[in-house]
Amino acid sequence: MVDSCQSCPSNCRICQDISSCTECFSGYFLTSANAVQSCVLCASGCALCTDLTNCVKCYPGFFTNLSTNSCEKCSQNCWECSSTTNCTRCVMGYEMINNICVSYI
Repeated sequence: MVDSCQSCPSNCRICQDISSCTECFSGYFLTSANAVQSCVLCASGCALCTDLTNCVKCYPGFFTNLSTNSCEKCSQNCWECSSTTNCTRCVMGYEMINNICVSYI
């Protein structure tokens, strides 16, 4: 008999077998149901979460709302921010003027 490689379940980075995941890709969290572990999508804007309601790290363009442990979108053309009104870094092609990202082209 010849061993063959098979794909892991969807959104699974590392798996134990074809139906049980041990590590998920970024933006997904590991959950268990009926002794099978699978990967579930984190909430919008969340790169690393422990479950659907607790985000640990947000994607660029989002910030962590500490009161809700969720990710909220930064203002338009903002790459990093600490709130919707406090941009700390703009996307390429924009510069910051009074905490607002404006095009310099």
